[in-house]
Parts: sequence; structure tokens; C-alpha cells
Amino acid sequence: MTSVPQNTPKTRKNITRGRRAPLACETCRTRKVKCSGGWPACSTCVQRGNTCVYSDAHPRSIRESLRHEVVSSLPSDNIIEGAFLSFFKHYGDSIFCFVRQTTLLDEFRNGKVPVCFQLSILTVVARFIEPCYKLYGGTVEASEHFAKLARASLQPIYDDITLLNMQCHLLLCIHSIGHGNEHQAWLRLGIAIRVAQALRLWSEDAYLEENTIDAETKRRTFWCCFVLDRLLANGNDRPMTFVASSITTRLPATSQDFLLGRVTMTSTLDSANSASDSLFAATVRVMNILGRFIDWSGAGGRHSDRQCPWVADMPITSFQNDLDQWDQSLPSHMKLNDHNFSAHTAASEGLGFAFMHLMYFNALCHLHREYLPLAPPATHDPGNGPCDGPKLLPAPENPGWWAKSIRRGVSSAKNISDIYSAMIQQHNISGWVQPLLGYCLVTSSTFHIFCFIHEWQSCKEYLGEPAKKHLISDLGHLIVLQESWPVAANWIKILRRFFEKVSVVKFNNAAAFDATRSDPEIAMIRAKVLHYNRSDEDPKGWPQKQPSSAHDMFNLLNPEPVAQQSGIQEPSELSALGQTDDIMLMDLWGPIEFTASDFDASDFSNVIGWPQA
Repeated sequence: MTSVPQNTPKTRKNITRGRRAPLACETCRTRKVKCSGGWPACSTCVQRGNTCVYSDAHPRSIRESLRHEVVSSLPSDNIIEGAFLSFFKHYGDSIFCFVRQTTLLDEFRNGKVPVCFQLSILTVVARFIEPCYKLYGGTVEASEHFAKLARASLQPIYDDITLLNMQCHLLLCIHSIGHGNEHQAWLRLGIAIRVAQALRLWSEDAYLEENTIDAETKRRTFWCCFVLDRLLANGNDRPMTFVASSITTRLPATSQDFLLGRVTMTSTLDSANSASDSLFAATVRVMNILGRFIDWSGAGGRHSDRQCPWVADMPITSFQNDLDQWDQSLPSHMKLNDHNFSAHTAASEGLGFAFMHLMYFNALCHLHREYLPLAPPATHDPGNGPCDGPKLLPAPENPGWWAKSIRRGVSSAKNISDIYSAMIQQHNISGWVQPLLGYCLVTSSTFHIFCFIHEWQSCKEYLGEPAKKHLISDLGHLIVLQESWPVAANWIKILRRFFEKVSVVKFNNAAAFDATRSDPEIAMIRAKVLHYNRSDEDPKGWPQKQPSSAHDMFNLLNPEPVAQQSGIQEPSELSALGQTDDIMLMDLWGPIEFTASDFDASDFSNVIGWPQA
């Protein structure tokens, strides 16, 4: 496709004589001869002048019937156009902004937008459109309805090497991520990656003969694919596909240049941020660093590399230097402060601005969580070094490195919570429209749980009440998110189990190493926490019981001793969010004492701020 997909499903070529057809016609079946499978008549029947009759199960008949069913299931043009407008409202400044709004609307009104692309857009945004979620019985149900139709509409072109095919699969990938369908997401992304490779989109040479708008459309589609490749890879069973050093494609231009069709010469992935860069370009760079770290960590990380982290050639040092350079090279108008946040919001780039900084702090959290055990023992303070894993090799001492590392990880988690809350409360941006933003909340919540349960002197100013406030805020946002994206309900379940294990090990005075050996659940929880996009299906052996009352996150967020002394049962702070009858959350481990409809974000306005990482 150019600016908007122009491809329509291609007519399947007749199968030549001599090849085995998927289904023989009745005449060839009776005569027991090879059938070419041609449509509407095979070559044998044409030559003999026979009437060629296929059973109703002929692939072409199925496709014709399927196409009719898909087209007849489309909603009205007004709803579809409303879906396009909703897409640009919520995704226009995101990594999925690979189509121009004016072009898409014009070509839709002229009947030029393929059905599969319409359905892919509806799959993502139907959950936010009132006519859709009312008609199909809910936000999740509406999106699943259109996802099924979109998948069906892609069957005739699933192996077409076109930009249309690639874009549709990228949209279905984000849908599968948000619904906790890890395998579907990985497969959809895989198809998009193979198409990108076949089109050589990793090479700038692939764009030389395109006009400005078409070239930028292709670039944005490629870099969207690149970012998802970094997000879904885990360094283990999901290796990264694109090799950064081989990519010569220039980074995306600014939104204004894209909309205006203005010719610009953008920078490349291996260069530093510059004043002329777009938010999209800076986001791609930080996502590349995050993906490289997760790839290293997933392949063994510090458990495979016994060098001290401050050694010059240690990957942790390299990743930290890359993140510092990324942050320092940001132009002044992209720095994180209230003025820039408001300015980008006014320019309809608030969500993109927040997404970029959330991913930066998310990368820092991953980096400085590497040496933390999942369930630290009560006597351990990470400011003194690791308590598990292989013994580190001798190296020159670096006093204060461990304390600085844990403090930076904790402060980065606080920044994630603050940015997300500011995005919703101060800038009126709907953070719940994108599931990838919730991934950052899961990362930050792990640090808040550590700081709420433990008494680490290396970061004592973040312990107790400050951690509790941020944890409650993160959970509240995840509750809102799960009403549109079911994977968030699973994240809450993981965090609840994570809280329990951290609490049990701490209050039972168990050593982290011994706890890991005696409790296989810790390894499963660790995999769930570190790889946020894992399936919502529980692994074999995963506990199905609720956490014990003494170590339940929803009980312990409000201490019980005060209530016992006064004889009055104080409500949990989470109970102020109301009683939920949400099916997804109840299916996790029974009723939970809060719901999105009663969540008042203003209760947490006092946690907004911009501390330095």
C-alpha cells in the first residue's frame, strides 16, 4: 500500500497440470485423474467440454463464502469512520501512527480502504466506541468479534508480501498482547517481520523510489515492527530478529512533516538524539536499548556473567552508559518536565511523550532490578550487594555502587508511577487505551512491593507510606486498564502472588536461596514478572488458591493492628475503590474489593512529582 492500503485480496492463480490440487472436481474424482484445481473449471473439464463441479468444500468456494460473510458483518460507514477518528485520537502519536488521517478518511469515503484494514482498526478501537461495545455485549467482546473477522479477512492474503499485510498483522499483534494471547501476538509479529524482511525495509535503499508520503509510511510501519520485536523478545525462546547494526533505514520524521508530506532528512538508529528528531525516533532508540538488555538478561544475564557490574566491559555498564547518553542527548523540548509535558499534549503528542519517558524509566528499572532476588530475605539490603546467584569475580572496588543502583531503580519506579498519574490527572490523556503502558506499571509495582515490605536503609526515604501510595495508584490504573485489555487482570494476579512470596520469605526469615529451592512457585512467578507478555494461561503447577490472609496484598496494604486495638474494623484503602463484580478479576482468586468505576485518581494527586533517576 502507499499512504493507505490499496491492495485487495488477489485472485488465486490456477494450479497448473501435474501439481496436486487441494481438492479434485467431481469429474476428475470419478475418472481418478489428476485435477488442476482451476476455478471455476479445471483444465481437464475445459479440454473435454465437461461441466466442472466442485463440492461445497472447495477452497475457492470457502473463500467466496468467507469474504461475503466478512463484508456483510461490517458495521455502518458512520461507525467505521468513527473508529478511524478514535484510532487517530488514541494512537495518532504512538508507534502505530503509520497512516495519515486525511488520506485514510478520504480513501475510505471513496471505497478504497481494504476490508481487512478496516477490521484491523476496529479490532483495536471497538472497545472504546459506544455503538460497538453496546452492540456486541462489552468492550472485550466487541474487540474479539472484529478480531475474528479480521483474521478471516486476512486468510486470502496471508502470504502476500505487501505493506497492507504487514500493517494488519501489527494491529492484530497489539490486540493479542492486550488480551494475554502471547502465542498469537508472537505469530502475528512474526508474519509482519517476514514481510518487512522480504520488502527489505531494513535498508534505506527500499525507500529511494518512493514519494515522500509513501516512503514515510513504509518507514513508520517498519519501525513499529522493530519496536514490537524489542518488546516481545525475551532472550530465551523469543530472540530478537532485527540486527540493529545492519539497519540503514532512517528514523521516522515528525508528525507534522508526515502530515504535510514535507521532505526531511532524518537521522539513523546509531546516532544520538538531536533537536530535529521526532518523539517516535527518540522512542525507537530507547526501545532498542531496552530490548538489548532484556535479550541479555533473558539469556542468563548476571547468572551467566560473573563480572562485577561496574567493570568496563560488563554489559550492565554498557547499557547504563547508553541510557545516560540517550537521556543527556535529548533536546531541551523533549526533557521531562511539566512545561514540556503540557506543550506536547497541546500539540497532540502527549501520549507519545509519556510513552517515551515511561519506557526510559522502565529500562532503568529492568537494569537495576537485575541483581535483586525475587524474594529477598529479611536481613538482606541490596545496597550491600547481591545475596544470590554466582559469586562475583574479583575486581577493583567501587564503594557505593550497589546503594546507588538500588536507589536509581526505586526512583525510576516512582517516576513511572508519577508520569502515568500525571498523564491521566493533569493532562487528561487516556492511558488505558494502550496495554503497553500498563507493562511499565507492572515493572514499577515490583519495586513498590519491595519497598513496602522491606526496611532497606539504602533507600529508606522511599519505604513504607510512599511506596504504599504508589502501589495503590499503580493498582488503580491497572484496574481501569483491565476493563479494556484483559491482560491487565492477569498482571494484577501476578503482582498479588508476587507480593505474597516476598512477604512470606521476609517474615519467615527464609534465605532467598533456600526459599527458591524449597518453593518452585518462585521460579514461575519470576518468569511471569520479568516477561510481562506471558500468556494468561497458568503454567503447570501454578497455584490456584488465594494467597494466605497474612500475606495478601489487598489485606496488608492497610495494617490490621490499629483496627484490632480500637475494636473497629478499618477498611482497606483499596476498598474505597468500591466492590467489583467484574468477571475477569473475580476469576483470578475471588471477589476483589475495588473496581475501575469507583477509582478516584484524585486521591493520589499528592504523589505527582519529577524526581531525578
